[in-house]
Amino acid sequence: MDRILIASFIIGIIAISGCVQQQTGQTKAEDTVKEQATELCIAACQSAKESGVPLDNGPCLSEEIVEDWVCDIAHNPRQPIDNEPQNQCSSYRAGKTHHFVELDTDCKLIRAI
Repeated sequence: MDRILIASFIIGIIAISGCVQQQTGQTKAEDTVKEQATELCIAACQSAKESGVPLDNGPCLSEEIVEDWVCDIAHNPRQPIDNEPQNQCSSYRAGKTHHFVELDTDCKLIRAI
């Protein structure tokens, strides 16, 4: 009886975890790329700050920080300067890349999509 209860519990946990993963719509590989893009973007931002690169105008730091991801700086909350094309990653605007990591001027994550 105890073995049946334990086996049922384990099967239930496996079933629930499979349902949760399907609902997120992202695979572990996609999550890993997103995390890698975020980490590299933060490192690029910190390096730019240390080198004296002005971040107040919300520049694009990398047109492809990893494959299909750009690294962009914006204000949090957004300001009109963030919407100016010269302050956005052109590869994203042109549809060459499809994802972006957006950091604030202190290199803190705003969003990664």
